[in-house]
Amino acid sequence: MKNLQREDYRVLATVSFDQARENIPDIICKVFLPKRTTESARFVFLPNDEQEKRLRPAYLVSVHAQLRQPNGHVNIITSSEALITSHKSTVWGPGLHEHVIQAEPWDLKVETVRHEQKDSEAQRLDGCFWLSRNQLLSNVSVRSFSYTGHVGISKFDPTVLTLASGLPISFTVRSRYIHPNEHDTLMFDETVADFNVETQILTPRRIGDSLSHLEDVLRLVSFIGEYPCVCLGWSASNSSCIVDFYRSRTVSSDRPPSVHDAIVDYADFADFLPAAYKAFVETIPNAALRRALDYVVPDTADSIESSYIKLYAAVETLVLFFRRREGLEFIFGDESEWKTLNSDLRKWLKSHPTLKDKKEKRPFIYEKLTELTRYSFSAAFQKFCDHYKVDLSDLWPMVGGGAEDSLSTIRNKLVHGEVYQQKHYHALMGAREHLRWSIYRMIFGVLRWPITRTKIDAAHIAQSPIHNSVDEDRRQISS
Repeated sequence: MKNLQREDYRVLATVSFDQARENIPDIICKVFLPKRTTESARFVFLPNDEQEKRLRPAYLVSVHAQLRQPNGHVNIITSSEALITSHKSTVWGPGLHEHVIQAEPWDLKVETVRHEQKDSEAQRLDGCFWLSRNQLLSNVSVRSFSYTGHVGISKFDPTVLTLASGLPISFTVRSRYIHPNEHDTLMFDETVADFNVETQILTPRRIGDSLSHLEDVLRLVSFIGEYPCVCLGWSASNSSCIVDFYRSRTVSSDRPPSVHDAIVDYADFADFLPAAYKAFVETIPNAALRRALDYVVPDTADSIESSYIKLYAAVETLVLFFRRREGLEFIFGDESEWKTLNSDLRKWLKSHPTLKDKKEKRPFIYEKLTELTRYSFSAAFQKFCDHYKVDLSDLWPMVGGGAEDSLSTIRNKLVHGEVYQQKHYHALMGAREHLRWSIYRMIFGVLRWPITRTKIDAAHIAQSPIHNSVDEDRRQISS
């Protein structure tokens, strides 16, 4: 018979929720911890009738529980946000009710405080961040298999990096084991970022501060690998306590592509990551670059249209960042100048022979006048490319007039409701790839990484069938 998964902890938990300012103590709670990075933690509450009645309005709760072990160690289990995913009640008879409520914690901390603490003296803090699998970070070993059953593992030197918080990390792979039943053992690999530092006090906030910086590194890895990589939590321990922190994050079910499919040669990866991360940190503010990196990682669930709009949003994000930094957002620095010009324009339009007797049309033109206060996107975009030395001359034009649609024109048609016919889809796919290559080059420009050390330089792209059909695609989609 197949074994059912057993809970890792069973505790009496205090459940709170702000919707009704409720604070309900001593609810029986089963805590299931994920065994693999593709799984999520979950709570199963077994409230009595009175507790269930108070919990009915809840949909987002916080959980706190404390359990003292026979050896004196104390387990402290907390989650500030847990989403209730199921709430079921079964009536078995008069006065006999069974209530089962399931919830998925967005963040779950399991802290084990040792009986004998040594916080007063400096000690080593060992830990790691748990990462989803990624071809660039997981490629750290080679296995050899013998007919005798022997498995040999040769490890490469790990990629080492120091986060902006000062925490040094090294990316590697660890082997883990689970026992699906009493007869079998399953071994699998998990990608981690190890750290080992000297500290006096282990505080989740200090690790959490480094977590945000690690996520920026993973954005860069996801970008050049064109495959998402996320942090799913962390574990840390010293002589005083052990802390496991689980994050509920979506992990791609697709198999990671080969390291040879990355847009930077794998041989250059060890040089790229620290150089790009340094440039990222020095880009102030870097929120725009962070968002652009989030937009460009391919998502197989996206349609052609939605992926196109996301890629163009990345372009606009970087251009807006550049506009504001270089003072290219508004033409008039003095508001009084615009007020005077606006008033004169309205008078001129009102007296113009074309509009003099068209009172009902003039308000629609007046509404457009405010657009004259901003630099055009095409002007700001060109200045961006000049500043970062981004050459897009071999690609589908981003902006510009003419008989054939630019990439910006296609975006405008999409967001304003244009529905392309099936015969246009090949051309739309081509336009999307040219847009992808364009934003990739823009990002590499900001990161100060030479395009000649990537696979989106002119020489590589010229070999693509999509690039070779650009003239026909432009005519087709503009017809």
